[in-house]
Amino acid sequence: MSPFLSIFALCDKVSMQASAFNRGPQSSTGGSHMQLEDSLDLPLSSELVARIAGDVYRRQLIHDPEFVRLFDGTWDLPLEQELANATGELLSGLLLGSEKLFGRYLSWFSVIARGAGIQGHQLRSHLRLYRSTLQQHLTRELRLRLEQLINVAEASLDSIPEAVPCCSTPHDPYTDLCQSYLAALLDGDKHAAHEVIDTYLREHSDLRGVFTHLLQPVQQELGRLWELGKLTPAEEHLGTAITQSIMARLDPMIFRSTRVGKSFVGACLDQERHDIGMRFVTAFFEMDGWDTFFLGSATPRAGLIKFLINKQPSVIGLSCSIGLHLPALKATIAEIREQPELQTTPILVGGAPFNADPALAELVGADAYATDAARAVQYAETALAAAASASAAAADNGSNSVAGH
Repeated sequence: MSPFLSIFALCDKVSMQASAFNRGPQSSTGGSHMQLEDSLDLPLSSELVARIAGDVYRRQLIHDPEFVRLFDGTWDLPLEQELANATGELLSGLLLGSEKLFGRYLSWFSVIARGAGIQGHQLRSHLRLYRSTLQQHLTRELRLRLEQLINVAEASLDSIPEAVPCCSTPHDPYTDLCQSYLAALLDGDKHAAHEVIDTYLREHSDLRGVFTHLLQPVQQELGRLWELGKLTPAEEHLGTAITQSIMARLDPMIFRSTRVGKSFVGACLDQERHDIGMRFVTAFFEMDGWDTFFLGSATPRAGLIKFLINKQPSVIGLSCSIGLHLPALKATIAEIREQPELQTTPILVGGAPFNADPALAELVGADAYATDAARAVQYAETALAAAASASAAAADNGSNSVAGH
């Protein structure tokens, strides 16, 4: 998959609005979250997802071979692989009780399908076929949830926008520079890309602005273009590599001489391949004087826990790009909380699933979710201040109790 947009997983699928889907029927609990007793702990393996996707694909090939032909002839991933992505989002939405999680994915999928020439009635038929196939793999309770979710999804198809929204606006004062930087990335011209950054710094002397006005929005635009099939994975990877080279060059400017005595560890968990968003987050913490440790993509859980126990950071940041990985994220946070040294350490999360449904952050056990790097630092500072205030209050109560005796 491509682009805390959330920036933590900047190169995940761009989060789109399916407002009608998100306003679907409410559950009996009175909220938009279907309550399943700790369902997130149920197994959600890639093997199960692949098996379901294969079943759907074979039935789709029989029922509507033109659907398969049109999709495979337009999109860079074959339909069967894209169905595995959809299945991961749908199952995670079911198990987590989040209608919005699958709604985000459906918005994107419908745009791609329409671009391939697939008609609305074919999409509706595909959803019904998908439902009947998936029901064979679910318990009765989950089948009822699936019925509700697919019905809402089908009803929302007409209200989904025709295209993924562009990440910039004509009124943005940095649009011209963004366009120049994007053009350099699309041409694979790293010298031109570096010159755009140099121009900005000469005119503004604002290091943070390089990230907020140029690097982040252009990376979002790369993800948007990839999602529309206008960039190959190789082109998107090249553009991202150029941005990473610019960030490496900015490192000496990012590292402040004045430290503030706080530390941040940022990591992308097992199977999380895209890490540039977490790189942005780590850079913002570093610019604020924090000592930072960026562990990169696909960090094994055991190694992460050992590192955290050793460093005992002030704040932890974890990235999740797709719904399929949410159970692993929850399990990782639970294991972190089992460590006496880390039980009260604030944990921030980010990524496309949380953009679709921010309530997921609490569900996986995190303390906060942020949509961008600057907000991640703000939330971290707020969390630490709250913890310090609570500790001081507890100490005062203890003193008063002793004095009373």
